[in-house]
Amino acid sequence: MTRSACAVLTALVLLIVPCSLSASVVEISGVPNYPQWEGCGPTAGGMIIGYWQSHGASGLIGGNGNNDWSSSNQSYIKSMIASSDHFYDYVGYGPGLDRLDVHPGGPPYHADNSLADFMWSSRLDAADGWSGEDMQSNVLLKGTPLETPIGMVAYARNLGYTNATGHYEYFGSLWVDFKKSIDAHQPVELFVTSTTSGVADHFVTAFGYNDATNQYECYEGDGTAAAWYDFQELAANKPFSIQSGAFFVAPEPATLSLLAFGGFATLMARARRRQR
Repeated sequence: MTRSACAVLTALVLLIVPCSLSASVVEISGVPNYPQWEGCGPTAGGMIIGYWQSHGASGLIGGNGNNDWSSSNQSYIKSMIASSDHFYDYVGYGPGLDRLDVHPGGPPYHADNSLADFMWSSRLDAADGWSGEDMQSNVLLKGTPLETPIGMVAYARNLGYTNATGHYEYFGSLWVDFKKSIDAHQPVELFVTSTTSGVADHFVTAFGYNDATNQYECYEGDGTAAAWYDFQELAANKPFSIQSGAFFVAPEPATLSLLAFGGFATLMARARRRQR
């Protein structure tokens, strides 16, 4: 090997090694940071919806579609998280399954139209903001099966994104699946403990990981800057340890169209070859 070839090879190694060392940190850019609005669950999910709004699924937020909290579209972002009649319909009508028609004197209940509705914070514990991504719209109401989609999926499908998918899983293999999701540019909602109690009581929006330190990066849902925490199973004296995670994907209509067009183009090309 010539000296010039060795020099080139050495330069390439020097370029590659730093990239390999820094590759342990993976972050998704473009995830909006919202302050808490009517519950941490809908707010955390709302940031994920806001992310997809600007990454292909542009019909998830009303108004002009802007997902920036500081923009003139803030009222529509709030409505996506928790609609204006969210509390009017539910607060003060007793804890639990308010929509079982056990309060006949109450106001008419509105149709589910926000994350707060589909995540049940509209009617858990007298609408005090508690929610659950694993609690699904209309579950246990009038015999509706339990297979209804998780909150973010139900919200997206309600707006016509019928191919929206998602799932909810407990800690187990969560680290592996979490990293796969972040690698695929898909933020994840994590259910954590915000205290030393070891009881899950808070949702955060996670969008990064550090493979070297086994940590995750998240917005805490209070409008403050992103923070890093150890990715560890829920336990006492470990604030922001994790019970579970909710995954969500809203397929981009443009991508689906391109796939369909690509399939059509392939068929046409084959037909032309046969004609020759």
